Amino acid sequence: MSEFESNCGKTHCLLLVLRHATSAEPDRVLGSETDVGLSDQGRVEAEEVAARLSRVAPRPVAVYSSPLRRARLTAEPIARALGVDLLIENDLRERAMGDLSGRRRIEVMSDYLRVLDRWIAGDLDYTNAQGESFRQVAERARSVLERIARGHLGRTVVVVTHGMWIRVALSTLPDAARVASLKDVGIGCVAVNELFFEPVEEPVGSISLRPDQSYDPSRSLDRWWVGCLNSRHYPDPDLPLEGVPCGLSPRDAPDLPTPSP
Repeated sequence: MSEFESNCGKTHCLLLVLRHATSAEPDRVLGSETDVGLSDQGRVEAEEVAARLSRVAPRPVAVYSSPLRRARLTAEPIARALGVDLLIENDLRERAMGDLSGRRRIEVMSDYLRVLDRWIAGDLDYTNAQGESFRQVAERARSVLERIARGHLGRTVVVVTHGMWIRVALSTLPDAARVASLKDVGIGCVAVNELFFEPVEEPVGSISLRPDQSYDPSRSLDRWWVGCLNSRHYPDPDLPLEGVPCGLSPRDAPDLPTPSP
């Protein structure tokens, strides 16, 4: 039995979420509408991250990818290195960037930042023409990650997706996250982010609410928290690896293992 399994049993899943390698069009805004492959540099990055992830302990048991080529071409070497099948999940696709997709970043950066500013201000349904809103991306991110995690409790899995998708997920899934962190989350190509998932199964009667809260039956009791963020050298041991869920002090946090080479 692995260290992760012995410490956490079947109650947690560790998801190693990473952005695809450098695309063939790095100077353009690439939404789900724009399907490009990898640059020469990106192909090297994909092989390098595959070699690193093959050293992760406990060994990942599955690799999931966005259907877009830049993600699939990153995920394929990882799946080969781990000796597992590559599983495609459509909801891991990048945000639909609408009228910004495929255009040069320098030409549309002000429009791109305007969308982020509106989201940070609390307008989560705002979007540019034909683009997806924060709420739309967040809902499918939560849905697919929960589905993947629940299917692999007590295990580690790899998820290859996209930059804006990861920013939205990291700013909404972990209990301590805030939408205001959107601009602060750096997501480098093939950089690994640890997401820990713990399903919480409680009867409605056991939910403890503050006096100012009302019961919302759609409110998820599941807990998410982050470990290391944006690591280009994962799983090297000289990096911070543990996160703490919102509302828990470090001494209350679950005893999570430290991945080792």
